Amino acid sequence: MAKWFDLKADGQLLSGNGGIINNRGSWSQEGEQLIFHNEQGQADPAGPFQIQQEDNTMTWTREEEGMQVTVFLETTEVLPKASWDHLYGNWQIQEIWQGNENQINQLDPDHKMTLFFRWDHQYVVRNAPNDNLLAPGIWQVVLLLKSRLKK
Repeated sequence: MAKWFDLKADGQLLSGNGGIINNRGSWSQEGEQLIFHNEQGQADPAGPFQIQQEDNTMTWTREEEGMQVTVFLETTEVLPKASWDHLYGNWQIQEIWQGNENQINQLDPDHKMTLFFRWDHQYVVRNAPNDNLLAPGIWQVVLLLKSRLKK
């Protein structure tokens, strides 16, 4: 989801998903092969990609774990955002449901509750104005897809 690669002119490599970097290292090209190395200099165990480039698009292919993988890339100046990138930050809680009843009006209006979603997939619930930590936890965005099967 929102995968990107930054192949720098000096041979350095960064890649990630949305705002999260998950690979640092280096890259090199030998003919039509693109080779990645991690920060310790170890070559990618899946081997090099075969590359084809046309204008602002590039296609990488290789076999990974017995399966053919094809990656389609296009040049961009802006990193793509993943669904979780839109969630980061501080959010004011508008509703607290217990059964069929919204309990938000039972809170003191001077003591707003907020959720703070961190980049490392942790969240905290806080109670203002003294910012007491109420509940920490872990969050994960789950993408639900409806499939339409025809008989």
